[in-house]
Amino acid sequence: MTFRFRFRGKSNLYGRLLIFVLFIMVTVLLSSESAYLFDHPERGPKIGGAIVSVLQVGFYLYAMQLMLVLGYTHRALRVVLYGYAVIASIGGLYISNPFLDVLGNETLRVIYSAFHLVNINIFLAFGLVILRDIFQSKETHTDHIWGALVAYFMLVFAFGDLYELITLQRPGLLGQVYELGWPNYIQCIMYSMNAVAGIDSTYPDAHVLIKKLSVLESILGNLYLVVILGRLLSHPLKRKETLT
Repeated sequence: MTFRFRFRGKSNLYGRLLIFVLFIMVTVLLSSESAYLFDHPERGPKIGGAIVSVLQVGFYLYAMQLMLVLGYTHRALRVVLYGYAVIASIGGLYISNPFLDVLGNETLRVIYSAFHLVNINIFLAFGLVILRDIFQSKETHTDHIWGALVAYFMLVFAFGDLYELITLQRPGLLGQVYELGWPNYIQCIMYSMNAVAGIDSTYPDAHVLIKKLSVLESILGNLYLVVILGRLLSHPLKRKETLT
């Protein structure tokens, strides 16, 4: 028996992706304040990381379904991305277990570095897929608006992984040394959220390298908003018929 997802169109898929992204962002926000909310600076981010791992499964599944709708039907690509989603999510759940130290720091550093390198490429590639869909159309539909929002958050996540890669090699560049793994990664995503919003006071002691990268992220985020708004406003919003 073949199982198939059934959706009314791209808007439906983009909307679900946006919901997953927002849940991930809220989880990151709460987990980054673990010391205040949970009276423990490390357990909260690990639990939050486990939740993010589960949310990522749903995100990747819907992302793959969207790529199929957009015409990216190469079987090998689907197998690789599905496999990565499963391995990364299960691995994230296992490693983020707050009650178990499973691997040494050096081994974790290598695993995390490989994981975040792949993540950066996936987020950027998926963002480009969405932008291609938006800019190739000569009309503007509601799915383009939701897609533009999802692509914007792909930039936030990609830079979060970049900050994580840097702090894996040089701990403490955010102004404080966080435990290797989810506690540090949660803070890196939170820093990326601050940077793209033009806020850096949450991490006043961050290293100058991190601050310069955050300036670059802020510039790219602002340019993105200008370009995408120009694209969306250059064509009138038009209701789209149901897609198959």
